[in-house]
Amino acid sequence: MPVEVRALLKNAGVESSSLQGTAAVHEIRLGTRRLRVGWTGIGPSRAEGAARWIAATFPTRWVLLTGYAGGTLGGHGTGLLLAAGEVRRSGAPSLLPDAALHQRMLEILEKSLEGDLRVHAGPFETVSQVAAGPEDKAALGAAGVCAVDMETHAAASGFAAAGIPWAALRVLLDPVRHSLAGVER
Repeated sequence: MPVEVRALLKNAGVESSSLQGTAAVHEIRLGTRRLRVGWTGIGPSRAEGAARWIAATFPTRWVLLTGYAGGTLGGHGTGLLLAAGEVRRSGAPSLLPDAALHQRMLEILEKSLEGDLRVHAGPFETVSQVAAGPEDKAALGAAGVCAVDMETHAAASGFAAAGIPWAALRVLLDPVRHSLAGVER
């Protein structure tokens, strides 16, 4: 489980936890609100399997897919928030987030962000292996993609198949100019 989820769970009242394979769902209480926080595991097959399990197991009105992404465009630095206006994957149909949920997410972020934090909306590309080199990421940017990750399309596909609206927000971890050579997932 990633460190950011562990920190959230530590500070929230965890009411229950469910595990299946690499996937986990924790039902938590933040003030008066009950939320489910899930972790799919890394990679498209884990993400899609986790999404299908979550959709079949837990009553879910909508989903916000979050995580990290690689940058594909120059001028985008670490920490930039990236909102998916479309999610692509080679050999699969492109997926669009729920328009109302996507718009509401952008409105909340616009009102909430301070300082240098900003949001860039655009297409994401989900890949099966880490896009390690600047050349790989730049080629995706040239194709109009603003972010590359390994889970968004797969998880969105799983939730969409169950009729669950989704939106996606990721944090840029490695800008286009940064190499992830040696990272294997």
